[in-house]
Amino acid sequence: MVAFACGSSNESPDIPGTAMGTTVSTGSGSGTGGPASGASGSGGAGSGNSGGQGGGNDASAADSDASREGDAARTDGASVILTDAGSLGDGNFMISRPFTAAPEMSDHAGVAKGRIVRFTMANSKTFGDGPRAVAVYIPAGYVSGTEVPFMVAQDGVAPQNGGSFGLDDLRPLMDNMIADGRLPAMAGVFVDPASQRSVEYDTVSDRYYRFVEDELLPQAVIQVMMQANLALNLTKDPEGRGAFGGSSGGSCAFTMGWFHPESYRRILTLSGSFVNLQRSMMYPDGAADYYMHLIPESDAKPLRVFLEAGTNDIPGWKNANDAMASVLAAKLYHYRYVVANGASHEDDGARRQYLPDAMLWLWRGYPIKKLWTWLRPHAARPGVIDAETSAASLRRETTEPPIVPLMCHVAHECGRQGPHVDAALAHASRRDLRLTMTTRPRKVPNSSVRDTGNDAGE
Repeated sequence: MVAFACGSSNESPDIPGTAMGTTVSTGSGSGTGGPASGASGSGGAGSGNSGGQGGGNDASAADSDASREGDAARTDGASVILTDAGSLGDGNFMISRPFTAAPEMSDHAGVAKGRIVRFTMANSKTFGDGPRAVAVYIPAGYVSGTEVPFMVAQDGVAPQNGGSFGLDDLRPLMDNMIADGRLPAMAGVFVDPASQRSVEYDTVSDRYYRFVEDELLPQAVIQVMMQANLALNLTKDPEGRGAFGGSSGGSCAFTMGWFHPESYRRILTLSGSFVNLQRSMMYPDGAADYYMHLIPESDAKPLRVFLEAGTNDIPGWKNANDAMASVLAAKLYHYRYVVANGASHEDDGARRQYLPDAMLWLWRGYPIKKLWTWLRPHAARPGVIDAETSAASLRRETTEPPIVPLMCHVAHECGRQGPHVDAALAHASRRDLRLTMTTRPRKVPNSSVRDTGNDAGE
C-alpha cells in the first residue's frame, strides 16, 4: 500500500521553497543503502517518523551542502559537486487543488532565453510511420563544442490536452532554473510521435531507444549546426541524460531508462501509462509488466524516477502509478511520487505547480558549474564583474576550455553569489585573464554574445 500525507500546507519540509505536500514514510527504521542514482546514490527506503526516504541536502543549497555533508560534497570555488545525491525528497507526496503555477513556469524580464532550433524529421527508418516535429533547446550562452547534459521529451512540440506541454513548459522553466543555478545548463530534445504513437511509446522494448540514438540525436546535432552554427556536444554520461513524458510518453521515458540505464538514468513521468496498451509475447501485460514482474524480479537499476498521477486520472492509471511507486520503494530506488488530489490526466494546473520541484529533485547530484551560470542582468549590484569582458575574449586569451562562457558578461547578484565571484576572479587571475571590476552594472549588447538565443523568438 502506498501512503500519502495530506495537509493544509503546500510547503515540503524536504526541499526548501517547493510547492509539495508533506512526505510520509514508505517503510520503517533508519533505512539502508539504495541503488546508485544521480551520482553514486544512497539512502534508505524507510525513515521512521521523519517521513520520506532519508537525508541529504538540496543541490540548490550548494554552499551549505559543502559544509554540512563533508565527504558527500566538495567545492573548488568554481563548482559544487555532490558525489552522493542522497535521498532528500524521495518518497510519496500529495498536493491538492487549488493548484498554483510556480513562478519558474513563466518568462521573466532579464533572464536570457535559450535558443530553439526547429525541424521536421522525415519518415523514420526504425518505425516507418511518417514525419515528426522536433525542437532542440540550447541553453543561453552555450559555447560550441561544450559537453552538455540533456533530456529527451516525448510529445514535446505540439500542445497537449488544450494546454502547453513539453517545450512550452520546460523552456521557461529551464531558462529560469539554469539562470538561478538550480539546474545544470542543459539542452532539451523535444520530439513528437509520428502516426503510430502507441506503438512507439507503449511497446516494452528498446526499439524507441534505438530510434532516439540512431536517428533523433544525430539529426538534432546536424540541425543545430546548420541553423545555429553550433557544435552541440550531447554528453554520453548516463547521469547527464534524462527522459521526460506524459501518459504513454511517460511509460516510454521509463522504458528508455529500464532497457538502457547505461545511457539514461533520470526519468520524469506524468500520468505514466503503466498499463497494458501494447502487449507482446514477451510482455503480455504491456507496461504493467514493470510493476507486476520486471521491477520486483530484477536487480535494482541505477535510475532516478519521478512519478505523478491525479486522483481524477484515467481509470486504472493512478492505481498503476501507485503500484509503480510501491515496487520502486521496495527495491530501494530513488523515486518521488506526487499524487495530485483533484487533478485529471496530465493536469495542466497541477503540472505547472510541481514541475519545477520535480526537475530540481530529478537532477540532484549532478554537478552544477557555479561559473557556468546565467543570472539576471537587471539584478546587478555594486561589485559585479565588468560586462565588457566578453566570452569571445575569454576564448581568445586562453587555449583551455572556458570555465564559464558568460561569466564576464552577465551580472552576478553579489549578495547571493559574492563568494563565487571572488573564486571566479581568483581562478581567472591564475590564468592571466584580464577581468576588471565595476561599481555599476552595464548593459550587455546582444552583439557581444554569440548565440544567446535572444533572437530565437521563443
